[in-house]
Amino acid sequence: MGLLNIFNNDSESEVVIGKERLNIEGLASRYNELLAEFDKVNNAYEDGKKKITELQAKLAAAKDPQNNSIFLQLLDKYNQLQREFHESKEKIAQLANSNNEETLEFKIDGRVYDQAQIKEVVNNYYKLQEKLTGMLDQLNSFQKRNTLLEAQLQQNEEEKHDLANQLSSAKEKVAMLEGQLAQMRQIKEQTSTENDEPIISTGDPKHDLIDRYYQLVQTVLSEYQDQLSELQAKLTNSLIDSGETEFLKLIKIDMSASAYQKMLTDRNTKMIRYVENHGRQEKFVNKNDKEKNVDDNLRGIRYWANFVFLYRKMVKRLLKMNRNMTAEYKYACSYGKDKAMKIRDQKPPFLDENSALKLQTIYSGIKDYEKWKEEIDSFHKKARIFLKGVEGENLVKNVVASYENNHVLTSLNLPYQYRKGEINSNQVDSIVVNRKGIFILEVKNYSTDILGINKDGRIINDYDKKGSNSKNIIYQGQNHYRAVCDALTKHPELKKHMGYLKKQIHVLYVSANSATKLLPAPDDGNSHYHFVNLEGLRQNIDNAHGNLHPDIIRDICSALVNAQQEEKSYSYYCFPANPDEVADKAWKQFEIISDLVELKLDNFVKLKDSRILSELDSAGFRSYDGFVTHKPKENN
Repeated sequence: MGLLNIFNNDSESEVVIGKERLNIEGLASRYNELLAEFDKVNNAYEDGKKKITELQAKLAAAKDPQNNSIFLQLLDKYNQLQREFHESKEKIAQLANSNNEETLEFKIDGRVYDQAQIKEVVNNYYKLQEKLTGMLDQLNSFQKRNTLLEAQLQQNEEEKHDLANQLSSAKEKVAMLEGQLAQMRQIKEQTSTENDEPIISTGDPKHDLIDRYYQLVQTVLSEYQDQLSELQAKLTNSLIDSGETEFLKLIKIDMSASAYQKMLTDRNTKMIRYVENHGRQEKFVNKNDKEKNVDDNLRGIRYWANFVFLYRKMVKRLLKMNRNMTAEYKYACSYGKDKAMKIRDQKPPFLDENSALKLQTIYSGIKDYEKWKEEIDSFHKKARIFLKGVEGENLVKNVVASYENNHVLTSLNLPYQYRKGEINSNQVDSIVVNRKGIFILEVKNYSTDILGINKDGRIINDYDKKGSNSKNIIYQGQNHYRAVCDALTKHPELKKHMGYLKKQIHVLYVSANSATKLLPAPDDGNSHYHFVNLEGLRQNIDNAHGNLHPDIIRDICSALVNAQQEEKSYSYYCFPANPDEVADKAWKQFEIISDLVELKLDNFVKLKDSRILSELDSAGFRSYDGFVTHKPKENN
């Protein structure tokens, strides 16, 4: 009920505070505003209680004991604040019955209210409002925490699913290995009863010698089986995530020249770094190489080729041994052949079925030696051209780097309209733009003793001294000149300066190999039909008469870059992705395969009896890793 409603509508009603008389209507209005504020507090608390109930449900669903504990503490705070709120409301009601005599007081229809009581109510209101704000902040914080918990629960479920898949895969591998071990145990049990049989002399020294060999084989067979089983398990593990036809094949990919150049440089560098930090470099470096040539930027390709050749050779040998192991026992001597056949049946294959299949698949990708060699040679040849080009461009950049406001644009693919109106791309090696002018550079980094241009505009070198089979480099330079002019003419600011700019465009043919002898221009008036070395490049730029403004230089570079066409794609060979990781995986396989190839029953026999093999040889026999056969007859 509002304060005005409990007063008589008497205009003479007034409030006495000390010696001061106040108008009843003013105080009543202030009192009603206070009650309205308390109603807002109560509504806010009801909303807060509802939010707490919703949060309690979410926290219960999350099953987080820590959050539940915090919620209970929060709920206790809420109940306490609610009690304080109701106590404050009761104090307002008590004002009507208050008889305290204070220095400052007011009377309403004979009832006295002191200032302390009013101030306490107001202070309690603000305290409650502050606590409620803090409580709502805590609620918001817990809601955010709950969201994070839900996300973490989802992530835990995903990780649990991944672990389940890994566990399933591991169980399959364990089952396979257990099967192999069971097979080994069965073979060992079959041989255990025969190991201690005494040798009974037949009266024939040669027969006794053969019997002695077979008994030694039976004695060491279980030890051989254990070592073979261990190597098989290692090989199985090393072949996980490999065993594809493409494992050691070069990839063939269609891409632009600039993209290929980047890919080649990256992968070649990875291969070089891997090999030259490897503990067994000799397996990667060709025997004919006396030492690593650190100046050979393509040695990563040679390392790859040498190792794949060795890997291919070793896998081929192991697969053949595995395939022919039992068939070769048919060559055992007739005496003791029954014992040889027992050993054949007890001797396990070098490879389990899964490993044999994976190695056969890998080998199929590099089986055709002629095709593999052709791909390696093509890869090396094209890569050499690309890397030599990169080296030449870098040398040119170093020469021109000191010029004022200098810009070097490389591998620009500019459009140009050729004969019959055909528009094609025009690949420009380098364009240098600076205050002195615009210099179109056709850079060659050939390994040749001589280099020049004949009167027809074709290149002369050691391999083509007349230039009859080479491209017309002068015609190529003219096309570059026209393509640059076309690009600049299309720029609105440069178009009006083209008369001047055309005179500042120079085409230069540069040899980046300082050891090459450069031939002079032919005696037919074409003085520009020649190459210049890096020092000659600097002299040509120094002697140019251009004086281009920085704004013009900026517009020229912008026009050339924006005029570029999308590069054409060509087919290239390259390393597989991450060749260092592939090589490392293949190396681990190679070591195990080598151990399997070198694993011989006769080595175990020799450790037991160092003379048995030489005695067989003296008697006209030879052992063949589990059986005895006659030595081949020598031709007279």
